[in-house]
Amino acid sequence: MRKKISILLCTTMLCLTGCGMMSLTTKESDMIAEYAAYVLVKHDRNYFPKLKDEVEEETTRANWVTPDVSTSVDQNPTGNTSSSTSETTATFSSKSMAEAMGVEGFDISYTNYELVKEYKDDYFTMPAVEGTKLLVCKFQVTNQSGQESILNILEKQLSFRCLINKEKKVGSQLTMLLNDLSSLKETFAANETKEVLLIFQISDSYDGNISSLQLTIKNGEESNHYSLMD
Repeated sequence: MRKKISILLCTTMLCLTGCGMMSLTTKESDMIAEYAAYVLVKHDRNYFPKLKDEVEEETTRANWVTPDVSTSVDQNPTGNTSSSTSETTATFSSKSMAEAMGVEGFDISYTNYELVKEYKDDYFTMPAVEGTKLLVCKFQVTNQSGQESILNILEKQLSFRCLINKEKKVGSQLTMLLNDLSSLKETFAANETKEVLLIFQISDSYDGNISSLQLTIKNGEESNHYSLMD
């Protein structure tokens, strides 16, 4: 099994890094191989269109705590504003993000975003396809338990969606980045804070033109909505 994972991992790394040379220690190789296995299992158990530019309008229940705000969702993956639209409502939850994810002993809070043509860490490079850019939403995760703890978001099979300018809804991308919040399994020391992220692929027409960001966290049949920027 490990041999198969290693072969798949090598193929993935070549696709992600192109012709660049990488030198990994045995520990680093094992860590990435294990991570790849978790991502593969997750993708097999819980298929949903994370790699598509858009997602269907939410039909599950949400936690309502503020008045409804009517918004229009662009159903055209090219970002053409002349396309047909449908109406939805965006309201914000009283639950913390950690509570919405079913996480205890941790605080998860949004910090900022960046819009880039490609995103890279020490191991992988993720490029945007032609005509798009990557919306990288960054979060801080803090272990508040007072002792070493493992944060395992991967096992929860959550989905994350972002509403841009109250008109365009997109699903988070499935990545191999080690600090991807949607597939995170990380050990935190007591009171340690780490940066994690969610990546969304959006039309490059939004470059310099983002006025509002709203995040939806779907956990089973429950969806919680948060304003990241307004």
